[in-house]
Amino acid sequence: MVHTTIRTNAPSTSSSFSLSEFAQCLLPLLLETWVEASPEEGRSAVRHDVRDLLQGVLDVLRLLWQCLQHKEPEKQQNGTSFLQHYKDIHLHLMSGFPYMVLEHFKKGKGQQKLRDQTGGTSLQASFTLNLSICEVMTCSLEQDSCGTGTMPDWLDAVLDFLVSSLSDIDEYTPEHTESLLRVIQHVIKVLPQEDVCNDLLTAVHQCSQSEEMSNRTREQVVHFLAQTYLQRDPSLPQSDVLTSWVASLPRYLVTMDTTNLQHAEEVLHVVQSAATRGHSCTVENLMANFRGIYGVGGLLCCVTPPVQRHLVQLLYRLPLLGGAELSTLSQSCRQREVGVSVVKYLVQVIMARSSCVAVSGKEESLVDTPDTLSFLVSMMIGHSVDELKDLQQKKVDYEVPGCRTQISGVSLEHRHRQKALAKLCCECLLQFSSPWQVWEVVQAVLERYLVMFHTLPMDTAYAVLVAMVTLLPPGTEISRELLTPIMHCCWAALYHSIHKRIPVPDGEPAASEEIWQGELLHIALQAMACSKRVVQSWLEHMEAFVQGSTERSNVEAGAQVLLKVMQTQELQHSLQLTGVLQRVLKTVKDCLREEENEKLLSSMVYQASLIK
Repeated sequence: MVHTTIRTNAPSTSSSFSLSEFAQCLLPLLLETWVEASPEEGRSAVRHDVRDLLQGVLDVLRLLWQCLQHKEPEKQQNGTSFLQHYKDIHLHLMSGFPYMVLEHFKKGKGQQKLRDQTGGTSLQASFTLNLSICEVMTCSLEQDSCGTGTMPDWLDAVLDFLVSSLSDIDEYTPEHTESLLRVIQHVIKVLPQEDVCNDLLTAVHQCSQSEEMSNRTREQVVHFLAQTYLQRDPSLPQSDVLTSWVASLPRYLVTMDTTNLQHAEEVLHVVQSAATRGHSCTVENLMANFRGIYGVGGLLCCVTPPVQRHLVQLLYRLPLLGGAELSTLSQSCRQREVGVSVVKYLVQVIMARSSCVAVSGKEESLVDTPDTLSFLVSMMIGHSVDELKDLQQKKVDYEVPGCRTQISGVSLEHRHRQKALAKLCCECLLQFSSPWQVWEVVQAVLERYLVMFHTLPMDTAYAVLVAMVTLLPPGTEISRELLTPIMHCCWAALYHSIHKRIPVPDGEPAASEEIWQGELLHIALQAMACSKRVVQSWLEHMEAFVQGSTERSNVEAGAQVLLKVMQTQELQHSLQLTGVLQRVLKTVKDCLREEENEKLLSSMVYQASLIK
């Protein structure tokens, strides 16, 4: 195959003519083409085949204008010279505006007729042609009006078409809708007449209120309004239309489709910007829709972590968060849809707001301390009262003999999550200036839960023990009402961990529980070490349990727990002070057969000798 290269010595268009000269040569040809193909004066019907030609003329005109605007060195000179030729075509473009595209039909052999098609093809074609005319006409609107400050005669017809088109916006394709809104946005941007711009914004705003609009079209309209709001000069007077629209966005956050994450982020950006600018109506509506946005099943639980973080950031802009709002946040944070990293960020925001900050020149706390304490303790517990009530009706997998508190299994994923949150909440509670005030609140909650509920989820039992270890001030004894429930909680945790009876939910390997056995054992022993009264109460309970037990296997299981307690160095001093240990050992020895439990009994006797 032979390849032939054709060369020419003729100069290229770009080297022979400037873009402005090329446009000036081309415009008369475009004008002549339009005049020849367009309907006669006073008529607006356009054949379907002619419509393609007219559309091509409009596309070339728009492209020429855009090219001239992007040639910065020649922009001013090119724009001025081109504008004179450009205006000559305006009258011809608008002579039959708005145009109606007709479709060419054949009827019988050799016969033809024109018919106005009422279906989608003709309406879409008519809209496309007329919108292209609007775009070409408004290209020069900024230069055309800035010199005289008056609007051109043809503008009213264009504005009427744009406004009327909005009423049928849901019938257009997404591309047509985008083109329509782009033209409107350009007019609003360059037109100096505020009243005209407000009329267009009002029409778009009214369009956005339609309940029958598809989600795709609604998102396009909201994007238009969002860009208009965000790009508006903050120094200019606020538009009443935009202010009203922004005030309605909190309700829109509750009802909008969350599958388009980019759209959700844009709406949140507008709301946050409005709250930052001090739009009181927007803030009031955020508070009114707080549960729908931040509650269980609300927006916070339905979006991805990046959008969730934007929602959390919005809390900075809200007024005082009371107990009801914090309770709503606490419930949502317990949902698996809200990740641990987002919950940690939310807690940081709440903690930052709980301190005194300057608001309007005054020192004002944005979150009451008691409400913050309740929020953190609720987060630490990990389950609502209703959830725990339902749990009481279910039977646990492994029952701890002689213990009033029983532990039910939860998934390993949930345990890891709640473990992280419990430690986070305890760290935050330690930041308050009065550890005794914190402990009073925590103690009251623990009393309520442990007295009311005898079956606890594994993660809640762990959180109770973590709170005991972390938050009990040194030298402080727990209340009499909390003493027995805490002792039973420690007893249940020790029994499950030592005898490897931690419930394993279906689908999770038993090997994955080994680390939890160690952690639960460690935290239970630490909790007992926090209070001598807990140790004494546990020993007395153990003595009564052994004496009253009819099952030798239960006594043996209890003895193994007792041995582990005796081997814990932090507990040995408390065991020595109680004076009950020797009685418990004697009771255990009397109940067990020495020949069957020789190793266990000898270990207990040896360990007791070290404690004396």
